[in-house]
Order: sequence, then C-alpha cells, then structure tokens
Amino acid sequence: MTLFPQAKSKVFFGYSRSDQNGPALSTINIYGLGGNEYPVAQNVKRQQNEYRLGGETVLAGFRINILHGWSDYKDDTPVNAPKGVADLNGDMTTLATYFRREPIHGTAPYWRGTFFRDFSHWASVNGRFTYTNGKGQFIQNETAIGPAPAAGDINRLVLVFGDARRPVTTGNFTFSLFPTSKLSITNQTSIYNTRMEGNNFYQEFDSASLAFAQYNFQVLDIRTIGNSTVANYQFNKWIGAFAGYQYSDRQIHSVQGNTVDSFSSSIDTTQTNTVHTGTGGLRIRPIRPLTIVLDSEVGRANMPIYGTSEKSFHALGARVQLKLKNVTLGAQSKANYNFNSTSLNAFSSKSRTYAVDGLWTPRPWLSFAGGYSKIHLDTASGLVYYLQYTPTSSAYSYVSNLHSIFAQFRVAIRSRVDLTAGLSSVQDLGDGRNVSGPLYVVDAAHPFAYSAETFPMAFRSPMARVSVRVHQQIRWNLGYQYYGYHQDLVTQVIPQQGYRANTGYTSLSWSF
Repeated sequence: MTLFPQAKSKVFFGYSRSDQNGPALSTINIYGLGGNEYPVAQNVKRQQNEYRLGGETVLAGFRINILHGWSDYKDDTPVNAPKGVADLNGDMTTLATYFRREPIHGTAPYWRGTFFRDFSHWASVNGRFTYTNGKGQFIQNETAIGPAPAAGDINRLVLVFGDARRPVTTGNFTFSLFPTSKLSITNQTSIYNTRMEGNNFYQEFDSASLAFAQYNFQVLDIRTIGNSTVANYQFNKWIGAFAGYQYSDRQIHSVQGNTVDSFSSSIDTTQTNTVHTGTGGLRIRPIRPLTIVLDSEVGRANMPIYGTSEKSFHALGARVQLKLKNVTLGAQSKANYNFNSTSLNAFSSKSRTYAVDGLWTPRPWLSFAGGYSKIHLDTASGLVYYLQYTPTSSAYSYVSNLHSIFAQFRVAIRSRVDLTAGLSSVQDLGDGRNVSGPLYVVDAAHPFAYSAETFPMAFRSPMARVSVRVHQQIRWNLGYQYYGYHQDLVTQVIPQQGYRANTGYTSLSWSF
C-alpha cells in the first residue's frame, strides 16, 4: 500500500505470508555411494512472514527510495520411513528404523536503497545498494538402522547442529555521460560480498563399528569488485560502433576443519581471481527495416576458481533483424571458446549457436510466431585423481547437439475471447553414435570408471489456453499443457528414464 502516491514524498508498506503444509513423499539414500534408496513420508510444515516499510522522496534533484524489510521463516518438516520398508533397487532389502528431525528457524532483515538523477541532457547518475543480515539456527537428528551393501547391519546416528550468520552486501554506481549527440559513455562500479560464518558441526557415530567422525564449517567469504566502461558512437544514420572494458576481482576465503577419531585438522584457504575482458562491435542499418549487430569478446583470467571456469576465452556473434509492416524476421549466430589448463586439469570447450525466429501478424486479431535454434557443444578434459593412493589420469569428452523448436499462434474473437496454442520441443541428438549398449570404458584397468560422453534426450510440450473477458476488468482463463520427456541412453549403468504429465488449470484475473 502506498500513502500519498501523487505527492513529492510518499510512504509505502507491505506484508507477505507463505504457509505450506500437508503430506509429501520423497526418497533417501542410506550409506552413501552404492547404498540403497528408500521411500520416506514427510509432513510438510513451512512458514514465512515478511514485513516491509519504506518511502520515496526528492532531495537536491535526486529521487531517493529506501525500503526496510523483515523476513522470518521456519521449517519443521519431520521425515519418517515405515518400519520394514523395502528399498527401491529391487533387492528387497528392508530398513528397520529411520527417522530424521531437522527444524530450521531464521530471520533475514534487509535494507534496499536506490537513487537517480538526470543532469539536463548531458549526464545521469544512479545507484543501488542492498544489505541483508541473515541469521539462522538449525539441528538435524537422524537415526538409520538396517543392512548396508557388503557390510551387514549398520546402526548410524547423525547429528548436525549450529547457528550461522550470512550478511550479504551488494551495491553498484552508474555514471553516464553524453558529451555529444553521437557519443555516450557509461561507467559502472559494483561490489558483492557474502559471508557465511558460525559454529556448525556434523557428527556421525556408527554404533556397530564404534567409528566417530566430526566436521565443522566456520567461514566462507566471497567478495567480488567489478568495473566496466562502455562507449557508443554513432558515425551516421546507418552505422555505429561500441567498445568496452570490464575488470573484476573475486576473492574466496574459507575455513573448515574435521575430526576423525582422535585426529583433527583445520584448513584456511584464500584464492583470488582477476578477469580482464574487452568487448566491441558494430551496429549497421543499411536500410530502414534491416538491422545488423556484430559483437566480439576477448577475456583472460589469471586463476579460475574451477577447472571448467573461463580462463582464456573469446566469443564472436552476429544478429540480423528484418522488420516490415506485419512481419518480423531474425537470425543470429554465436561462437564461444574457452581454454583452461592447470596442473591437475586440462579443459577446453567450444560451443556454437544458430537461431532463427519470426513473427507474422496478418490481422490485428491473428498472429503466428515460431523459431528454431541449434546449440553444438563439445568439451575435452583431462583429470588427475587418486585411486587407491595411486595417481591416475583419464581423458573425457562430451558432445551435445541440442535442437529447439517453438511455434505459437493467437487469435482474438470479437475482442472477447483469446485463443492461444503452441508447441515447444527440445531434443539432444548427441553425436549420432549408437548408445544402446554399455557405456564406453575410459580406463581398461578400472572398468567401473565409465564416461557417457553424450546424452541423447527429448522433451516436448504442447499447450492451449482460452481467455474469456466476462467483464471489462475481469477475465476467465482455462488452459492445458502436456509435458513429455524421455532419454535415449539405454545402458547397463544408467537405465532409461522418462515421465509424462498432463496439467490443466483455470484462473480469474482482475485488472484495475
């Protein structure tokens, strides 16, 4: 609700509530990799309340908006497995006892502020900042008693508890300069910082073997500072150019420890990654209905966080759009290349995207839209890992050819009834090879190390919707949508998976 909406200064406040309860069904995995899966029942109990209070005013030519909010949430959902429930793997292994209690309560008060101002026609400034001080407390008490693969009966007790703070700060400041009618320069500085800290412990006790393990998480701090400058220049009516430079500095700091029996250790790690990126391109309009955009990007990172992160990368793209009286046609192409090699990992990826789309409106009450895109991706990576205390290396590759099609039409009948129908289809053909047999073995010495290297699948979803105007401000909507997904990868390791869903819905919309 807004008070004094037409005044120079205004006040607004709001309230939101979300409540979820009722039965739910899920699955659990017991005893880690190679363990069994069991169905479990849940009695969902989740609740969230949010209160908001703020205002807006004009001061010294700046429009300033400030909002303060309080968000409180809790999740008290218990999890149970019926006594003697059989696993889902088909070997009829039963679970004697399983229950888990994991209440989570927390609060997240936050501030949000924005300001902006235009200086005649030669400059403008705007800024935005947010701060959230999340706090939470949690405990998880889990008991599992039953057989484990190749290990006999196991009684496992797990206790996870702790309290945590998660302050998150974001901000950006943008300054735009328009020295001439042909030139514009925009500079933006942004900062992001999140910190998770607290006393958090994971304890596991195996009553059968009397083994005890404890892990504690203390600090995870991620800070990113970035700056970008973009310049646009319009040479004449039909050609313009843009160029930019971006810089980012990201630091990750973590402190964690573990205790196994009587041995304890603590790890304090800090890693910083800086990225320099240059962009540039042309906007060409040789004739009024035709627009052509060419863009490029080149970037270098000194210490990527992950082995698959961007390190030495570049991209090239093009977009063409033809807009006539009642027809709009578009086509685009983009290529991305990334090369990242470290002492333990060598990774490279190449992706190419091709797409076309169109919109035809022969009458104001009739329209057709459609499009097609293809994304080709191939990656190659080498990984060094330790297998039974012995360094082992393997080479992996992955190939994807993803085809996407969408089509839709809309018809309006006497400005009272709107009928919309459409189809969305996504299919990955992989690399075209036969994948009906077992997966390819990466390392002959270790036949259990498999690599799929391709993942053919298909997803299709037709839909239809009718919207009827029963009043000038009220519409009744009725719709249906089908979801169909299946995988073509039938192997000895990964079974075929798929699902179908029929969804019907109705609603009332009120505009005012």
